[in-house]
Amino acid sequence: MATLSQVYVNLAVGTVVTTVCYIGFGAAVRFECNKDLTPRAWNRPIQVLKNCLSPPYSLSWIYWAMTQRYIDLLAGIPGTGTRVKGWSGPNLRTNLDGIVLLRYHTLQFKVKLKKGLIKMSTIKNCSNRKQVKK
Repeated sequence: MATLSQVYVNLAVGTVVTTVCYIGFGAAVRFECNKDLTPRAWNRPIQVLKNCLSPPYSLSWIYWAMTQRYIDLLAGIPGTGTRVKGWSGPNLRTNLDGIVLLRYHTLQFKVKLKKGLIKMSTIKNCSNRKQVKK
């Protein structure tokens, strides 16, 4: 069974890796490396991701993905067109499978966040009880 210090080390390492990934994504969007990030936007203008997201790019995509409406996803996301830096032409659309998958990931994110907070509070309460008994 893992000790509390091992849990803290795993949490710290996971936080560092996640932070590095977020910083890398933000830098890729800022320096317009879309061709490596978004295969569906390969033939679209470079500014497509910047049209949808606002700085800081590494964190704003979470809010953006969670607030998408079904109508926008089916009809085409504004700012993802093929001409005039993404503001004109046919927009990038999502089929119903993609919408269901996006909603599923949103739900899983919320569940895992709440689950992690509950687990961490439980671990902290258990460690406090052991110290009191000694």
